[in-house]
Amino acid sequence: MEQNSSIFSFKVLRTPLIIVGLYLAVEIIYRLFTFGSYAALNWKTYNPHGILLADISMPVADADISWKLKPNVKTTYKTRPFSTNSFGFRNPEIERTKDPDVTRIVFLGRSITMGSGVADGESYPDVLGKLLEAWEPGAFEVINCAVEGYSLTQMFASYDKYISELKPDMVFVLVSKMDMYIKQLEPIPAFQDVQPAWSNLKARLHYTFLYKALTHMVKGFTWRFFATDWDERVEGIYSTAADTLTREIILTRFIKARHQEQIQTYLVLPKRKALRYGGAAEVLKGWIKELDGVTYLDIDDYMKPRTPKNAYIYFGDTHPNSDVHRLYAEAIFNHFKSGTVKR
Repeated sequence: MEQNSSIFSFKVLRTPLIIVGLYLAVEIIYRLFTFGSYAALNWKTYNPHGILLADISMPVADADISWKLKPNVKTTYKTRPFSTNSFGFRNPEIERTKDPDVTRIVFLGRSITMGSGVADGESYPDVLGKLLEAWEPGAFEVINCAVEGYSLTQMFASYDKYISELKPDMVFVLVSKMDMYIKQLEPIPAFQDVQPAWSNLKARLHYTFLYKALTHMVKGFTWRFFATDWDERVEGIYSTAADTLTREIILTRFIKARHQEQIQTYLVLPKRKALRYGGAAEVLKGWIKELDGVTYLDIDDYMKPRTPKNAYIYFGDTHPNSDVHRLYAEAIFNHFKSGTVKR
């Protein structure tokens, strides 16, 4: 009787064990051929999960911010070297007091601007800083203050709390499709509330690149299969939501406050597939004309013929790789040379 029970138990578990074994085998092979032998063995360091599951963020008591980057970090994030300075910015060390002869530029944004998936020195604010230094040595200082996962509310609350004291002369904000959603006005979750329990299977799967690749493939397939009019739907969402959110509430308030301080704001839309729909860009361009102290920097014409076919950090994660970051920087740098960005 006991023998029959054991045989039955083995038969029940055999299929799940085979599936798990095959999954892990494919994951190890992917790591080995994409990142090398060290990544195949060190899953804690080499994994694709985001900022809230990585040991690079910390809680903030301010409910409008919730989390920020830890200061003085030196680690690996999404397979690439990642470090922060004493302010908790992904940036070389800076002086709190600004040199009066230097134009100080701060960049606000999320994962793209922070440089998710690219090494230190490869994010577009870093590359722009190098281009400006070669153009006019000692004239500019670029500070990358972006934090992955931030809403506009978090971004601008962080500016008030941590960045305004640096007395920037210009503020660059990389806006995205996320800013077109009404959800930006929902309460910011507390840091501890977004930390998954160890029993959370989905959180554990985020340690594997295969899970990211599979979800990316499924999402791409279902979008095409279930919504043949997806482009029109997205453009409609952007056009209708942008008036309520960006123009009347968050961005306008921030831009007007900086204008009163005689700080020019520049808005940039990243060149990504999700932003090729005309609605978001056209709405942003339209209401910017009604405001003082803000300029929209169009980088699309520069990016379109130059963006490489392989533009992502790795399959399953659509964050731009270092080649695309370099193009972002060059496109923005051209606006400095042309005089669109005024010192």
